[in-house]
Amino acid sequence: TKLIHDTAVPGVKTCVMPQMFIYHGRGPTVENTREWASQSLKTGATMFDWYNSGSPPSRVALPAAHKEMLRINRVASTMNKLELPAKTATAIYFDQRARWGTFDNSLYSWYTLYTLLGENLHTWFRFVSDGNIRLGNDRFENYRLVYVPELKYTSRDIAEKLVSFVKQGGVLVLTDPETCRWNIDGSPLTDVRRQLLGGALGDPREATSLIVTNGFMGIEKGAELPLTPVRARKGAGKHFAFDIAVPADGIVFASYADGKPAAYSRRVGTGQVIYFAAQPFGNARLAIQGSSWTGLLSALAEKVAEPKVEIWDFMFPKTGGEVEVKYIVHQPE
Repeated sequence: TKLIHDTAVPGVKTCVMPQMFIYHGRGPTVENTREWASQSLKTGATMFDWYNSGSPPSRVALPAAHKEMLRINRVASTMNKLELPAKTATAIYFDQRARWGTFDNSLYSWYTLYTLLGENLHTWFRFVSDGNIRLGNDRFENYRLVYVPELKYTSRDIAEKLVSFVKQGGVLVLTDPETCRWNIDGSPLTDVRRQLLGGALGDPREATSLIVTNGFMGIEKGAELPLTPVRARKGAGKHFAFDIAVPADGIVFASYADGKPAAYSRRVGTGQVIYFAAQPFGNARLAIQGSSWTGLLSALAEKVAEPKVEIWDFMFPKTGGEVEVKYIVHQPE
């Protein structure tokens, strides 16, 4: 919901269609229904359009969940409108071209960051899209910290805007080793990568975790930063990791198990680039599994003075607004 809300043209209302049918042998429970509706409302939904078709329809196949849907509709239509945070220093960049280029069907890297920053750390952020930047509705300079989970393919214009953002004092966190590797017209963006990273990308390699070699952003030396294999995109089933050549001004803070460098930080202009040579969020496992990534993200939030916000605690009440549902049973002759 938040991705759709944030990347839509400003002023457009967000309609969410929660599941209200049996899918892959499973149907939503009462608690599922309340949880999904709560998540949607607190991240920007302005209306619900429950999908409750099917044979038989949900009012017959899922009577308890159907009653909960009706109850939530009544509560939502009579409660005060939720006030979402108006400002944030943090952005997660989303580029449709990058998604298309890797045939990414599930957006696990973006979803995991959403869960860790929001539901876990309770900090606010905004998804920033290539579309809204091109239309002039948003700009990187509106933020102090920008995460780029996936960006192998992008336009030269966007790539150069990222460079400008860092040079002007922004903090850029790159968890895609191939960030800004190719222009959407097929030409390489080697010069942009050189400005951002200073070093060079080597060959793909095996890796299941990174080890912090020097204390960095509150993460102690020796801490493990686990990696997850990518799913539902090109290269599915593999860990996405590379050997790298670190620039002279790069400060290495994590390595692979064999001691080769795996992550570093460097100054670019008055800003900072934090680069990882391996994709940690290939699937959604780290969204629910505790790890040192949470500590790193928390330290970055503190760096840009991103406060915790109470909106992440919102849940529809368990009771109130109950709707009586009556059924007429037809007895065939």
